[in-house]
Amino acid sequence: MILHGHFFSRILEMETAVSVLVPNARLADDPARPLKAGYLLHGLCGRSSDWIDFSQLAVYAEKYDMAFIMPEVARSFYRDMKLGQRYFTFVSQELPAMARRVFNISDQRQDTMIFGASMGGYGALSVALAHPEQYGCCGAFAPACLFLGEGLEYQRKHGSSQQFIDLFGTQLIKDFQAIFGPELRLNSDDDIMELLRGKAGASDALPLNSDMTPSIFMACGTEDPMMLSDNRRFVQEVSHLDHATDLTYREWKGGHDWIFFNQALKAALAHFLGC
Repeated sequence: MILHGHFFSRILEMETAVSVLVPNARLADDPARPLKAGYLLHGLCGRSSDWIDFSQLAVYAEKYDMAFIMPEVARSFYRDMKLGQRYFTFVSQELPAMARRVFNISDQRQDTMIFGASMGGYGALSVALAHPEQYGCCGAFAPACLFLGEGLEYQRKHGSSQQFIDLFGTQLIKDFQAIFGPELRLNSDDDIMELLRGKAGASDALPLNSDMTPSIFMACGTEDPMMLSDNRRFVQEVSHLDHATDLTYREWKGGHDWIFFNQALKAALAHFLGC
Protein backbone atom coordinates (compact mmCIF):
# COMPACT_ATOMS: atom_id res chain seq x y z
CA MET A 1 0.00 0.00 0.00
CA ILE A 2 1.33 3.40 -1.02
CA LEU A 3 0.02 6.57 0.60
CA HIS A 4 0.83 10.15 -0.36
CA GLY A 5 -0.66 12.81 1.86
CA HIS A 6 -0.27 15.81 4.12
CA PHE A 7 -0.63 16.40 7.83
CA PHE A 8 -0.36 19.45 10.02
CA SER A 9 2.97 19.60 11.82
CA ARG A 10 3.00 21.43 15.12
CA ILE A 11 6.78 21.69 14.92
CA LEU A 12 6.77 23.20 11.42
CA GLU A 13 3.51 25.10 12.02
CA MET A 14 2.23 24.15 8.57
CA GLU A 15 0.92 21.30 6.44
CA THR A 16 3.72 19.04 5.23
CA ALA A 17 3.89 16.18 2.74
CA VAL A 18 4.68 12.60 3.67
CA SER A 19 4.75 9.36 1.70
CA VAL A 20 4.33 5.95 3.30
CA LEU A 21 4.74 2.46 1.85
CA VAL A 22 3.37 -0.52 3.79
CA PRO A 23 3.88 -4.10 2.52
CA ASN A 24 0.72 -5.61 1.05
CA ALA A 25 1.43 -9.04 2.49
CA ARG A 26 1.29 -7.69 6.05
CA LEU A 27 -2.14 -6.18 5.47
CA ALA A 28 -3.48 -9.61 4.60
CA ASP A 29 -1.45 -11.98 6.78
CA ASP A 30 -0.66 -10.46 10.17
CA PRO A 31 -1.94 -6.91 10.62
CA ALA A 32 -1.54 -6.95 14.42
CA ARG A 33 2.24 -7.45 14.66
CA PRO A 34 4.21 -4.15 14.52
CA LEU A 35 6.23 -3.50 11.39
CA LYS A 36 9.89 -2.69 11.18
CA ALA A 37 10.30 0.95 10.18
CA GLY A 38 12.63 2.59 7.68
CA TYR A 39 12.73 6.37 7.45
CA LEU A 40 13.95 7.42 4.00
CA LEU A 41 15.29 10.93 3.40
CA HIS A 42 15.39 12.66 0.02
CA GLY A 43 18.17 14.76 -1.48
CA LEU A 44 18.60 18.47 -2.11
CA CYS A 45 16.27 18.78 -5.09
CA GLY A 46 13.90 16.01 -4.03
CA ARG A 47 10.53 15.42 -2.42
CA SER A 48 8.83 12.83 -0.25
CA SER A 49 7.88 10.49 -3.11
CA ASP A 50 11.37 10.18 -4.63
CA TRP A 51 12.25 6.81 -3.14
CA ILE A 52 8.93 5.38 -4.34
CA ASP A 53 9.30 6.93 -7.78
CA PHE A 54 12.94 6.05 -8.45
CA SER A 55 13.79 2.88 -6.50
CA GLN A 56 12.47 -0.65 -6.03
CA LEU A 57 11.12 0.25 -2.62
CA ALA A 58 7.96 -1.82 -2.94
CA VAL A 59 10.07 -4.92 -3.50
CA TYR A 60 12.15 -4.22 -0.40
CA ALA A 61 9.06 -3.57 1.72
CA GLU A 62 7.63 -6.97 0.87
CA LYS A 63 10.95 -8.80 1.23
CA TYR A 64 11.78 -7.38 4.65
CA ASP A 65 8.25 -6.92 6.03
CA MET A 66 9.00 -3.26 6.55
CA ALA A 67 7.16 0.05 6.37
CA PHE A 68 8.96 3.03 4.83
CA ILE A 69 8.15 6.60 5.86
CA MET A 70 9.38 9.49 3.71
CA PRO A 71 9.12 13.15 4.82
CA GLU A 72 9.54 16.30 2.74
CA VAL A 73 11.95 18.93 4.01
CA ALA A 74 12.71 21.21 1.03
CA ARG A 75 16.39 22.26 0.90
CA SER A 76 16.87 22.39 4.68
CA PHE A 77 19.62 19.74 5.05
CA TYR A 78 17.39 18.32 7.82
CA ARG A 79 18.44 21.11 10.20
CA ASP A 80 16.58 23.31 12.62
CA MET A 81 17.04 26.39 10.47
CA LYS A 82 18.07 29.75 11.87
CA LEU A 83 15.73 31.47 9.40
CA GLY A 84 13.12 28.81 8.67
CA GLN A 85 11.48 25.66 9.93
CA ARG A 86 12.75 23.18 12.55
CA TYR A 87 13.18 20.22 10.26
CA PHE A 88 15.63 18.31 12.46
CA THR A 89 13.16 18.29 15.34
CA PHE A 90 10.36 17.40 12.95
CA VAL A 91 12.17 14.41 11.42
CA SER A 92 13.71 13.11 14.64
CA GLN A 93 10.71 13.54 16.96
CA GLU A 94 7.36 14.48 15.44
CA LEU A 95 7.52 12.28 12.33
CA PRO A 96 8.26 9.00 14.20
CA ALA A 97 5.58 9.81 16.77
CA MET A 98 3.03 10.39 14.02
CA ALA A 99 4.02 7.24 12.14
CA ARG A 100 3.72 5.07 15.24
CA ARG A 101 0.39 6.60 16.13
CA VAL A 102 -1.19 6.23 12.68
CA PHE A 103 0.48 3.02 11.45
CA ASN A 104 1.29 -0.16 13.34
CA ILE A 105 5.04 0.49 13.50
CA SER A 106 7.45 -0.88 16.10
CA ASP A 107 8.93 1.56 18.60
CA GLN A 108 11.95 -0.68 19.28
CA ARG A 109 15.32 0.70 18.18
CA GLN A 110 16.38 -2.65 16.70
CA ASP A 111 13.36 -2.40 14.37
CA THR A 112 13.97 1.25 13.44
CA MET A 113 16.32 2.36 10.67
CA ILE A 114 17.00 5.60 8.83
CA PHE A 115 18.44 5.98 5.33
CA GLY A 116 19.20 8.79 2.93
CA ALA A 117 21.11 9.78 -0.19
CA SER A 118 23.25 12.89 -0.71
CA MET A 119 21.66 15.63 1.44
CA GLY A 120 19.47 12.87 2.87
CA GLY A 121 22.55 10.81 3.72
CA TYR A 122 23.83 13.68 5.82
CA GLY A 123 20.39 13.99 7.39
CA ALA A 124 20.24 10.28 8.19
CA LEU A 125 23.66 10.31 9.86
CA SER A 126 22.89 13.42 11.89
CA VAL A 127 19.54 12.12 13.13
CA ALA A 128 20.79 8.62 13.96
CA LEU A 129 23.92 9.84 15.74
CA ALA A 130 22.09 12.52 17.70
CA HIS A 131 19.41 10.02 18.77
CA PRO A 132 21.09 6.59 18.96
CA GLU A 133 18.45 5.48 21.46
CA GLN A 134 15.89 5.56 18.62
CA TYR A 135 17.76 4.10 15.62
CA GLY A 136 19.53 0.77 15.50
CA CYS A 137 20.81 1.21 11.95
CA CYS A 138 21.66 4.02 9.57
CA GLY A 139 22.32 3.90 5.83
CA ALA A 140 24.03 6.90 4.19
CA PHE A 141 24.54 6.81 0.43
CA ALA A 142 27.02 9.33 -1.01
CA PRO A 143 26.26 11.59 1.95
CA ALA A 144 26.94 15.30 1.57
CA CYS A 145 28.42 17.73 4.10
CA LEU A 146 30.62 15.26 5.95
CA PHE A 147 32.99 18.16 6.66
CA LEU A 148 30.37 20.85 6.87
CA GLY A 149 32.40 23.17 9.10
CA GLU A 150 35.11 23.45 6.48
CA GLY A 151 32.52 24.16 3.79
CA LEU A 152 30.92 26.96 5.79
CA GLU A 153 34.31 28.47 6.57
CA TYR A 154 35.14 28.44 2.86
CA GLN A 155 31.82 30.14 2.10
CA ARG A 156 32.47 32.81 4.73
CA LYS A 157 35.79 33.62 3.06
CA HIS A 158 34.90 33.21 -0.62
CA GLY A 159 31.10 33.21 -0.88
CA SER A 160 30.94 36.57 -2.62
CA SER A 161 33.46 35.65 -5.31
CA GLN A 162 32.25 34.86 -8.81
CA GLN A 163 34.24 31.62 -8.80
CA PHE A 164 32.36 30.41 -5.70
CA ILE A 165 29.01 31.45 -7.18
CA ASP A 166 29.78 29.68 -10.45
CA LEU A 167 30.77 26.52 -8.58
CA PHE A 168 27.89 26.25 -6.09
CA GLY A 169 25.16 28.55 -7.41
CA THR A 170 23.38 31.39 -5.69
CA GLN A 171 20.54 29.21 -4.40
CA LEU A 172 22.78 26.95 -2.31
CA ILE A 173 24.51 30.02 -0.88
CA LYS A 174 21.11 31.37 0.17
CA ASP A 175 20.12 27.95 1.56
CA PHE A 176 23.10 27.87 3.91
CA GLN A 177 22.48 31.42 5.06
CA ALA A 178 18.90 30.50 5.93
CA ILE A 179 19.96 27.29 7.68
CA PHE A 180 23.00 28.51 9.60
CA GLY A 181 22.33 32.23 9.78
CA PRO A 182 24.09 35.12 8.02
CA GLU A 183 27.30 34.37 9.94
CA LEU A 184 27.23 30.69 8.84
CA ARG A 185 27.98 29.37 12.33
CA LEU A 186 27.97 25.62 12.84
CA ASN A 187 26.53 24.01 15.97
CA SER A 188 28.21 20.86 17.26
CA ASP A 189 24.96 18.96 16.58
CA ASP A 190 25.37 19.79 12.88
CA ASP A 191 28.84 18.24 12.66
CA ILE A 192 28.93 14.51 11.90
CA MET A 193 32.46 13.99 13.24
CA GLU A 194 31.59 15.77 16.48
CA LEU A 195 28.53 13.56 16.85
CA LEU A 196 30.68 10.47 16.31
CA ARG A 197 33.14 11.67 18.92
CA GLY A 198 30.24 12.04 21.35
CA LYS A 199 30.98 15.72 21.90
CA ALA A 200 27.86 17.26 20.38
CA GLY A 201 25.15 18.58 22.65
CA ALA A 202 22.37 16.29 21.46
CA SER A 203 24.40 13.17 22.31
CA ASP A 204 25.66 14.16 25.76
CA ALA A 205 23.16 11.88 27.51
CA LEU A 206 24.27 8.83 25.54
CA PRO A 207 27.93 8.81 24.39
CA LEU A 208 28.43 7.03 21.09
CA ASN A 209 31.05 4.65 22.43
CA SER A 210 28.26 2.94 24.36
CA ASP A 211 26.33 -0.13 23.26
CA MET A 212 23.74 2.18 21.72
CA THR A 213 25.98 3.20 18.81
CA PRO A 214 23.94 2.79 15.60
CA SER A 215 25.25 0.39 13.00
CA ILE A 216 26.20 2.49 9.96
CA PHE A 217 26.37 1.41 6.32
CA MET A 218 27.87 3.94 3.91
CA ALA A 219 28.35 3.60 0.17
CA CYS A 220 29.60 5.82 -2.63
CA GLY A 221 29.99 5.28 -6.36
CA THR A 222 33.50 5.30 -7.80
CA GLU A 223 32.29 7.66 -10.55
CA ASP A 224 30.58 10.07 -8.14
CA PRO A 225 32.02 13.47 -9.10
CA MET A 226 30.87 15.27 -5.94
CA MET A 227 31.09 13.02 -2.89
CA LEU A 228 33.71 10.30 -3.41
CA SER A 229 36.72 12.18 -2.08
CA ASP A 230 34.97 13.36 1.09
CA ASN A 231 33.47 9.92 1.72
CA ARG A 232 36.88 8.28 1.53
CA ARG A 233 38.41 10.92 3.80
CA PHE A 234 35.57 10.54 6.29
CA VAL A 235 36.05 6.77 6.56
CA GLN A 236 39.78 7.31 7.18
CA GLU A 237 39.10 9.82 9.94
CA VAL A 238 36.53 7.55 11.60
CA SER A 239 39.12 4.78 11.69
CA HIS A 240 41.34 7.03 13.85
CA LEU A 241 38.73 7.74 16.52
CA ASP A 242 39.64 6.59 20.02
CA HIS A 243 36.65 4.27 20.23
CA ALA A 244 35.22 1.63 17.92
CA THR A 245 32.51 2.67 15.48
CA ASP A 246 30.30 0.11 13.74
CA LEU A 247 30.83 1.50 10.24
CA THR A 248 30.76 -0.50 7.02
CA TYR A 249 31.82 1.34 3.87
CA ARG A 250 31.44 0.07 0.32
CA GLU A 251 32.33 1.42 -3.11
CA TRP A 252 31.37 0.12 -6.52
CA LYS A 253 31.00 1.51 -10.01
CA GLY A 254 28.31 4.17 -10.10
CA GLY A 255 27.57 7.86 -10.07
CA HIS A 256 25.53 10.30 -8.03
CA ASP A 257 22.19 9.08 -9.31
CA TRP A 258 19.18 6.89 -8.57
CA ILE A 259 20.70 3.81 -10.18
CA PHE A 260 23.40 3.86 -7.53
CA PHE A 261 21.12 4.95 -4.68
CA ASN A 262 18.74 2.05 -5.38
CA GLN A 263 21.65 -0.40 -5.38
CA ALA A 264 22.94 1.12 -2.14
CA LEU A 265 19.58 0.82 -0.38
CA LYS A 266 19.35 -2.82 -1.46
CA ALA A 267 22.88 -3.47 -0.16
CA ALA A 268 22.21 -1.68 3.14
CA LEU A 269 19.03 -3.64 3.82
CA ALA A 270 20.81 -6.91 3.05
CA HIS A 271 23.66 -5.87 5.35
CA PHE A 272 21.35 -5.04 8.26
CA LEU A 273 18.66 -7.68 7.78
CA GLY A 274 20.31 -10.45 5.78
CA CYS A 275 19.65 -11.57 2.24
